[in-house]
Amino acid sequence: MNEPLVFRNYTRTELDRQYNNRAAVPEFLDLYAAWREPGAALLDAHPHRLDVAYGPGERTKLDIIMPDPALSGPGPYPVNVYFHGGYWSSRSKSDLTLTARPFVEAGAVAVIAGYTLMPEVNLNELIGQCRAAVAWVHANAAEINVDPERLFVSGNSAGGHITAMLMATKDLADKIKGGCALSGLFDLEPLRHCYMHDDLKLSPDDVIQNSPVGFDTITSAPFIIAVGGDESDEFKRQSSEFVEAWNGRGGACTPMTIPGCNHFTIVAEFADPTTELAIAAVRQMAL
Repeated sequence: MNEPLVFRNYTRTELDRQYNNRAAVPEFLDLYAAWREPGAALLDAHPHRLDVAYGPGERTKLDIIMPDPALSGPGPYPVNVYFHGGYWSSRSKSDLTLTARPFVEAGAVAVIAGYTLMPEVNLNELIGQCRAAVAWVHANAAEINVDPERLFVSGNSAGGHITAMLMATKDLADKIKGGCALSGLFDLEPLRHCYMHDDLKLSPDDVIQNSPVGFDTITSAPFIIAVGGDESDEFKRQSSEFVEAWNGRGGACTPMTIPGCNHFTIVAEFADPTTELAIAAVRQMAL
C-alpha cells in the first residue's frame, strides 16, 4: 500500500526527511563543538555580562557582549538581539556566542537571548518570553549603554521564527528597526504532520497564531530572510513564500540564498564578518 500524502505532495516519511536537519547534517554536534572556542575567544576580547535576568525563569536570561570602546567610542551603541534555534525545545544561548562577532567588531552591542524550552512552556508562552527579552533591552537601554532607537533582532531556525514573530508584534513595532532570520520557520502547519509533532504537539490554533507567513499586520522595517543553498526544499519554500507574502502586504524583506551552506553552517557564515550575509546584517544597522 502506498503511503498517504500528509502535507502538500509529501508523505510522512518524506516530510520527516525535509525537516530532520540533524539527520541531514550528521556532523551537527561537531559543528556546535567547533563554535565553542571562537565564542570563548570573543568573550575574552570584549567586555561582557552573562546571564542577565530579564524574567523569573532559569533560562530567561541574556548574554550582553560589548564592542571595544577604544575602537567604537563610549556609546550608546546600536544593539542586535539574537535568538538561538533548536526547534524551540533544545540548545541554549551559550551555543551561539560566536554570532556576536560581526556586531561587536562593527561597533554594536550583541545580546544573545535565552528562553524556556518546550514542552516546559507552550509556544505562545515561549514567544511571550522573547517579546519580554526585547522589551527589557529597550527599557534598560541606558543601563546597558545601547541606543533604544537602534534595536535589531536576529536568529536561526526556531530563532528565525521567533525573529519574525517579534517583527510582527504590534507593541514592538516602533522599537524594532530591522531583523535577520536564518533558515527560519514561518509556516508551522507541516510540523503538525511530521516527526516534530510528537514533541511539539501543536494544535491548529497554535499553528494559526504562530505562523507569521499568514499574518495581516506586519512591519515595514527591513528584514533579511536567509536560507542555505544546501538546505531542504521545504526550508527553501518556507523562506521564499514568507518573502513573497510579506512583501505583498507592504513588507521590506530581502531574500538571500547562501551557496554551500546547510541548516547549521549558515550560522558560522553569519558569524564571519567578511561574508556577504554578515555584511548585510551589519549594514542594516547602518554600521
